[in-house]
Amino acid sequence: MKRYSFLLASLFFSTAHWLHACDCVPQGEFLYASINSVLVAEVKVVDYLTYEPGMHGDFPVSMAVEVVQIFKGKEQRSKITVWGDPGHLCRMYVSNFKKGAHYVIAFGRGNPKYGLPNEKKSDYTISSCGDYYLNVDPARGIAYGKVKRNTSAIYLKDLKTYYHADYTPMLRQEDYSDIFRQVFRNRDLIEMLHSDSLAVHKPLYLAENPVLDPLAFYGIFFEKRWLRMESEAALKQAEISSYLKITDWNCTGSIVSFRLEYVGKNTKIDFLFHQTTYSWSVESANILEPG
Repeated sequence: MKRYSFLLASLFFSTAHWLHACDCVPQGEFLYASINSVLVAEVKVVDYLTYEPGMHGDFPVSMAVEVVQIFKGKEQRSKITVWGDPGHLCRMYVSNFKKGAHYVIAFGRGNPKYGLPNEKKSDYTISSCGDYYLNVDPARGIAYGKVKRNTSAIYLKDLKTYYHADYTPMLRQEDYSDIFRQVFRNRDLIEMLHSDSLAVHKPLYLAENPVLDPLAFYGIFFEKRWLRMESEAALKQAEISSYLKITDWNCTGSIVSFRLEYVGKNTKIDFLFHQTTYSWSVESANILEPG
């Protein structure tokens, strides 16, 4: 009986990392998920680097990849280290990627604090909370997989221009209205504004963004407050310390992403919108913890 209990305990502790479930919000297909990634590149898998013990023997948790071409972000090194999942980090398993094969991958930063031993911030990771990679046929110049809704392949030459195209001037008044009416219905934003004791007594200020059409924001009434757009210089001169600010604006065809910051409240929300046939829909709205 003691031997049986010992075996059960050994099995539990040797496989404990498999018992932790990954809990994250799915970010959708590749073009939606990758829009906020720090690096999107075609890479060739060189070799596995480090291994962890598992139920069926050692399995790889990091790999070296050769950077073939970059679509988004900056990286000077020709080879980079990519860390995978030991079973609980919401990352892709490195074993999913075959040696010698090419992929287009949307990378996140390495995390020395919460990642694996020897992981560095200059290294990269691949999230499993969405479709963050595509298979590549180098001879045909095509990436295939879950590219976006109803699309399973894209030419690499089209992907190369995708992240750098700015379709903001093509947005109409109706597009802005559709997007920002949904933004101002966001529960986290509503709670933030309710925490402002002066919410019903003063206008809601939005800092001007040179990329966006200011006319599109006139006439918006939210939570008993009129939205007023002013330059940050004017807001500071008027000693207004709490206001909204739109940063990291990105409009690529049918996708719009941006960060809404509540300056003075140390709160930020990342929004990602996708345009359907008749309207815009929220793909994700993730609040960032202060710090």
